[in-house]
Order: sequence, then C-alpha cells, then structure tokens
Amino acid sequence: GYMTSRTVREASGLLSLTSTLYLRLRKDDRDASFHCAAHYSLPEGRHDRLDSPTFHLTLH
Repeated sequence: GYMTSRTVREASGLLSLTSTLYLRLRKDDRDASFHCAAHYSLPEGRHDRLDSPTFHLTLH
C-alpha cells in the first residue's frame, strides 16, 4: 500500500494535514485493528504525537 498527504496553511497560520492510506486488504486482515498517528515538531526541538482511537474494517 501507500499513503498520500496534503498540508494546508490556514488563514490562522495553523497547518491542517490530511492523509489517505491506500491498502489492499486480504482475508487475513479481517481481525486486524488500525489507528492513525500524527508525529509533529514543537518549538525548542521538542516532538509530540497524537494517536486516533483504534478501529476495525469490515471485510466482505
């Protein structure tokens, strides 16, 4: 699979990030859990991370 990202600087000066994951799932992925994570830089060389709740995909 692969991922695309788009960053937009809003009028407020803040950045908005949109990412899309393209992944071909298999039957083995039926019980897998997924989550999104954003890693970002802060002033003074610090870094932080924001994680989404985990989610499951319904496979038919």
